Amino acid sequence: MEPVAIVVVAVVVVLAAAVGVVAYVRKRADQEEDVLHFNCPSCGRRLRYRPKQSGHHGACPRCRETFVFPGAAKPSKAR
Repeated sequence: MEPVAIVVVAVVVVLAAAVGVVAYVRKRADQEEDVLHFNCPSCGRRLRYRPKQSGHHGACPRCRETFVFPGAAKPSKAR
C-alpha cells in the first residue's frame, strides 16, 4: 500500500472517530440527570447534587464540613 493511501485512510478513521465522539456527547447531554443546588451551611459555597442524594450525608469540598443534602426542591437541568 502506498504511503498516500495510508495517510488518507488514517484521516478518514480519525474523522469518523471525531464524528462518533460528537454524536455521543450530544446524546449524553440530552440525557443528563437533574441537578439541584444549595449553599454549604458552613462556608456558603454553592454546591450541586442529584435528587437521589437528598437526605444523604455529604462534605463540602472547600471547608470539609459535613452536612445532609436538603430535600428535593425545584430541579434545574444540568449544563
